[in-house]
Amino acid sequence: MENKSTEFERIISRRDLREIIFGAAGAIAFGYLAYRSADLLTRVSYAWIAASFLWIIYWLRRNSYLHRSPARDQSVGAYYRALFDSYEQQVWLLRTAKLWYVLPIWSGLMLFAFATWRVQHNIGVLLTLLITFNVTFGFVWWLNQSWGVRYLRRKQEELAKLGRAGE
Repeated sequence: MENKSTEFERIISRRDLREIIFGAAGAIAFGYLAYRSADLLTRVSYAWIAASFLWIIYWLRRNSYLHRSPARDQSVGAYYRALFDSYEQQVWLLRTAKLWYVLPIWSGLMLFAFATWRVQHNIGVLLTLLITFNVTFGFVWWLNQSWGVRYLRRKQEELAKLGRAGE
């Protein structure tokens, strides 16, 4: 069970670190683009996207239970329950990713697409941006809702088998 816990912590810590690094890079890049933009609506869309990256970092740090991993000096049953709850917390994060992860960036990109159309008056560019952003973020949503949740549920079931074997 301790090996499962260590493996789980590694997976979550790598994911958190990856999201924090990309979030910081995205916030810096879009913050710079907002600063350099001449068009007000484009500037607002870039600032929105930069703020979205910061929001994701904040939300993930606040709600990821990595820093609250189960204490190893408790009974096996209590340790199992705490580890099971950690899996549940990560499933919840994936199920709600559409609200705290996809929606903020997607809405900023929709604003950017509109700002681009307003400046260029090119419907082809607008449609290309809308299709690209919607397909990309639809895929991210699907990935979190289906593959990510199923993966964690499989790992949780493996943990449950270990728990039943230990009883």
